[in-house]
Amino acid sequence: MEISRQDTSESQQRNTTQHSLHQTSNSIGFYNVRYGDDDDDGTDDEQRRGASALFCCSQCKACMYGLLIGALLAGIALSVLLVLYLKPVSTPPLPLPLLPAVPVAAAVALPLPVALVALPLPVALVALPLPVALVALPLPVALVALPLPVAALVALPLPVAVVALLLLLQPLVFDVSGNYCWSQTGVVLCDTSFNPIKNPTSVNIGLDDTVYLAGHRTGQVLMCSNNTIVPATPNYGDHIDFITIDKNDSLYTNCHNTFLVRHFSSSSPNGTIVAGSGSIVTGTLTYPVGTAVDSDFNLYIGDQRSNQVMKLAPNSSSLSVVISASSTFSKLSALLLPHGSSDKIYLSDEYGTNVYLWEFGASTPNTAYTNVATGPSTLKYPRGMKLDPEGNLYVADQRNSRIVMYCVNSTLGIVVVNTDDDPVDLAFDSSMNMYVLLDDGKLLKYGRT
Repeated sequence: MEISRQDTSESQQRNTTQHSLHQTSNSIGFYNVRYGDDDDDGTDDEQRRGASALFCCSQCKACMYGLLIGALLAGIALSVLLVLYLKPVSTPPLPLPLLPAVPVAAAVALPLPVALVALPLPVALVALPLPVALVALPLPVALVALPLPVAALVALPLPVAVVALLLLLQPLVFDVSGNYCWSQTGVVLCDTSFNPIKNPTSVNIGLDDTVYLAGHRTGQVLMCSNNTIVPATPNYGDHIDFITIDKNDSLYTNCHNTFLVRHFSSSSPNGTIVAGSGSIVTGTLTYPVGTAVDSDFNLYIGDQRSNQVMKLAPNSSSLSVVISASSTFSKLSALLLPHGSSDKIYLSDEYGTNVYLWEFGASTPNTAYTNVATGPSTLKYPRGMKLDPEGNLYVADQRNSRIVMYCVNSTLGIVVVNTDDDPVDLAFDSSMNMYVLLDDGKLLKYGRT
């Protein structure tokens, strides 16, 4: 079967702007995982961040608009109650000629933050960050102290102001995911159980939306399109765990069986051993698995048996150890770099319940994420991971048969897709359609809605 990969000239003609966000999520290894408290209880701050994470769930639009409508209705009701029941009925009315001056007087009389975010109190106290919620508490006193017409004209517009403020500040307050939602029914793109690939391990997507696949014993990288699988590289007999793609659309694969990492230029299907057995680079790989490449083409390699992460700088002749994880991992698996990171990396524990954020040179991880809001409360055998352009992290939660998302600055995972079988890896194309590779050999495409 003919081997086919895009040549350099065609690759250089691609629209860089169209794929710039896609590069950050799939190709350069700029992945981001958020880690949190392992406690069952968590802190008040964690609970608040968990509540704000509801804004970037798979029903993100419904959550946001439902809360805003609820804020409006609850605010109107509370405003009416405050005006009718908290005001003395004998309050002298304000002369009609002075009514136009009421909004100005109200703006002067009430602090601006109170006027903007005070109502509705129940929503503010639950959904808003603690400092903002506390600002709302003095409002009933302020309304009672004002004359009836002033209180009415101040109170009634406040729900609208609250909704407007929520819309204006939602990216800052709620860490919104960009409203990425997907169909809950996956379409089979390549049913690999009827094709050469067996024991599927990895899916990744190139800058031109080419879908690449690999399996434990395929020996090579494959391309999938319209339910047809063709070779993308020669068959070296490699036992591949992950495919990494850099910003030049070059591929990197590992072979844990012969202890090496290969590089495939976008201009040629033939691979070059860049680290491990058979390379000119000094340093031993005992069981290489996940890889990652940053924007400066530093290559990071996870070595499962030694529980170490190795770094190979461009033009370097030796591997250096940047993380020594000791006995932390049950089975070190995927490596993922945060956006623009040069001093930390994310690591998944394929036989455990955690994904770790680890700073280079540290003896222990900075943080570990495991909690999930619905269904089974923790990850189980997390493996492949990808990042969206907003920095939200998506994890293939294998034994729970689902894809879990961790919003930026949140430690509580949200289920965005449930699968019929165990997912081993996932990827996004340039339109943010989600591709999930299952351990039964099927590749499913979940369209963005």
